[in-house]
Amino acid sequence: MKKITPIITGLIALFLIIQIQSANAQYTITNSALDVGNPGGLRTVIDGSTSGETIILAYNAGSDTTNKWSNSITIPFSFKFNGVPVTQFCVNKNGLLTFTNSVAGTNVDTALNTNTALPNTSLPNNTICYFWEDFASTPLDANDDIYTSVVGNAPHRQFWVRNHSYKLGSMAFSYFALVFEEFTNDIHIVDMNRHSSNCTATVAIQINSTTAYQVSSGLNSAAGSPNIIMGDGYSNPADNEYYTFMHRVPNDAGISLLKFGNPCIGLNSVEVELINYGSNTLSSAKIHWSINGIVQPSTLSWTGSISSNQSTLVTIGNYIFNTATTYNIKAWTTLPNSLVDSNNINDSAYVSGIQTGISGIYTINPGSPAGGTNFMSFSSAIAFLSANRLCGPIVFDVASGIYNEQITIGNIPGSSSINTITFQSTTGNKNNVILGLIEKTWLLFFK
Repeated sequence: MKKITPIITGLIALFLIIQIQSANAQYTITNSALDVGNPGGLRTVIDGSTSGETIILAYNAGSDTTNKWSNSITIPFSFKFNGVPVTQFCVNKNGLLTFTNSVAGTNVDTALNTNTALPNTSLPNNTICYFWEDFASTPLDANDDIYTSVVGNAPHRQFWVRNHSYKLGSMAFSYFALVFEEFTNDIHIVDMNRHSSNCTATVAIQINSTTAYQVSSGLNSAAGSPNIIMGDGYSNPADNEYYTFMHRVPNDAGISLLKFGNPCIGLNSVEVELINYGSNTLSSAKIHWSINGIVQPSTLSWTGSISSNQSTLVTIGNYIFNTATTYNIKAWTTLPNSLVDSNNINDSAYVSGIQTGISGIYTINPGSPAGGTNFMSFSSAIAFLSANRLCGPIVFDVASGIYNEQITIGNIPGSSSINTITFQSTTGNKNNVILGLIEKTWLLFFK
């Protein structure tokens, strides 16, 4: 029994660390700049567009004079609210969304028809106030519907809950939205800067009757909840702005980006972007990495100082890369501030299909099979250059003929005054190659 006791003690200590971190987790609120557009720039259509959207609560649900909760709506990807997985929510007609699904399909408590500061004992637990305003005193109009849509690609999608042309408070119409963000679990509340009259709203999250997080100073005035106003603008999404609620445990490190292009043959450094997802300043972390499934022995014990939601580039090691080999690279973190990381979803980054860079002699010859070192056109050769990294000068021998192409060459990775790109006629006479308009960079030579 005595031999087992230290093991049990260690497990209990580990459990307590995880519990303490979860208990201390909290939401932090940030305001975007004015007129920055939508969060992440993923929704690009005009504010009033309903293309690809689904109505989840119509203006006349119940009746056009009744404030009603929607049926339960399913979130189309994994999402955590206050650190707990949630799958469904209900929304009402004056800017409230709750994960307390027992209210589904019922009339809203009349005490919630007027917005207040938080906490509010009448609110269901786990509720988001996304421009919670007074319920309109006159019947809602036929266009006053709430829509949902998904934008972006996994694992970085956004689920939009958007109030369209909504009569709210004294406003005859308004456009605003709540956005759930996959992977980060962030919540964005979007002011679409398109409304009539004035708004005095609450922008906040309430966990329960004693715990709430609310915007204390708005984007368009110093006033906070329950007197947040909307900005003035147009239907162009470029003038939108938003409030972001981020749920953070105190100590949470991760790799947001593995910065690695095509390496040149030989010794290369491997670099990552280390980000502090926690609410505490990050002062230390372990960074591990593997190549083609083989964990590298050079685990980095990083020390420094990164503020919450900030990042820094870190070189984690070196590796000898060979030609004709494909590499898959992974990096991940452990022990932020020497504590167990209780949020592992953001720990790692992964890149695959890495190959060494290019140099040497290639051909452009439509009369020969494509593949290997031969290309059928200038366009395919340029695409090859853009997708790889130059590790030395490169020459394209071009067969005589007419190439009906218009070529634009932008930045080529690894190109320089030494690593040049040359297109030359195989006959040595450039007049034997007739090409459409070509926009040259200083790296390009044609002989």
